[in-house]
Amino acid sequence: MRRRGSITIFASMVIMLVINFLFALLEASRYTELNKLAEMRSSSDIESVFSQYCVPLYEEYGLLGYDCQGSSIEGYLASLTADNFCVERDYLGMKHLNLLRLDLETADVQGYTLITDGNGMVYEAAVASYMKENIAYGTAKAIYDTYIDSVDIGEANKDVGENVDNAMAELEKLEAGEDDDSSGGVETIKKTDESEDAVADDTFASVQKSKASGVLTVVLGKEAEVSGSLIDLSNSVSNRELKEGANKQIPENDWFDYVCLEQYILKNMGNYISPKEGRALQYEVEYIIAGKSSDSDNLKAVVNELLLAREAANFMYLQSDVKKKEEALVLATAIAGASANPVVVDVVKQGLLAGWAYCESVLDVRTLLSGEKIPLIKTTATWTSELSEIATLLSGSEKAKTVSNGMSYQDYVGTLLLIKGVEIMSYRAMDIQEATVQSKDGYSDFRMDNVISSMDIAFNYEFVPVFYGNYKYGLDGRSFDWCEITKQAKYSYFE
Repeated sequence: MRRRGSITIFASMVIMLVINFLFALLEASRYTELNKLAEMRSSSDIESVFSQYCVPLYEEYGLLGYDCQGSSIEGYLASLTADNFCVERDYLGMKHLNLLRLDLETADVQGYTLITDGNGMVYEAAVASYMKENIAYGTAKAIYDTYIDSVDIGEANKDVGENVDNAMAELEKLEAGEDDDSSGGVETIKKTDESEDAVADDTFASVQKSKASGVLTVVLGKEAEVSGSLIDLSNSVSNRELKEGANKQIPENDWFDYVCLEQYILKNMGNYISPKEGRALQYEVEYIIAGKSSDSDNLKAVVNELLLAREAANFMYLQSDVKKKEEALVLATAIAGASANPVVVDVVKQGLLAGWAYCESVLDVRTLLSGEKIPLIKTTATWTSELSEIATLLSGSEKAKTVSNGMSYQDYVGTLLLIKGVEIMSYRAMDIQEATVQSKDGYSDFRMDNVISSMDIAFNYEFVPVFYGNYKYGLDGRSFDWCEITKQAKYSYFE
């Protein structure tokens, strides 16, 4: 009997060990599934947060951003998981029958990046992530090289307009009876019959009158219609103290991202050639370049920059055209008088070439604003104006010759954009986008520095063991010993 009893006890112990082992396996399998569920829930929760992107910002500009509007992200996540992942059921008074019950204890935001962070670098990365799907690397490189060439031309000849002023100053000295001597000083000379044979010419007066009349009047005419839209910049992104993200991650961008930013602005923002209705400003690209509060002032500033850029390119061409330089020399000699100092004649000649370049530039800009293209560097075949017709051309509506493979207005404003740099381009683009979104119903409080581009969240879940675990005993009876699972989740619009 004792032996049989020992066998029974041993068998019972073996069965208990086997059962214990099986329940441990079951709990381990359950834990594995709970880990998968926690991973799924974490990913789903953070994606649900970022699916709440600002609709007008996306519809108008194709830009994704989560507008938190200063609300508690943790509270939103708790509400979200309670609504979508509530698995607790009260069945016959037993609430723990569900084997995959997993409760969210906390959701800790460990870091987030605002679209305004990094002095425009985050914004650049956000738009570049979208644009890289739409622009090839080789195309971007060609665009960048073309723009660099345009900038180099402008830098090499940035003082072209001074030649006209210098020529007029020398002519005034001649008129007053003064001339530069060979040593570089100034001496007073008596007018002779030979020095009085100078030919009257209105080239310089016409150029000065044209510049004084206003660039929009010169290139568009007095009857042109220009947008009257304007915005208040006193509290814009560019002019206020911005909020900053916590433990933010600033991306490292390169020239490709820079070109993508510029191309994004050109493709998604309105300009004089292609204005955008329903926006805070119709000439958005011009605002990003000039930064003024009205469409007309921004257009005026951009046209002035275009004139300077074209004047530099045209003056450079004239210096290489022997025939046109000879024509200018003949007229300079006639204006100054046959007896004039050769140095003075050369100054007048350079002034005439500068005035000629300015006239051709006015014709160029008129062509650009009509939607046509012009060459970056002129040739004899593509040159339009004549030296003897400057006064007539400036007061009329004549345009420069067009080409099929030249540069358009959009190409030129793209050049002006690249000169501005990442921070100016990004912040001014956000100025426009913020003002436009604020004009939509229900978005009057929208601010770009409430828009989150990326976020890191730690999700802490709790569950109770079912098949294998510890229990607590207290005055209220037996209770479960809760276990934890922690998952890290990250989401970014620009990665």
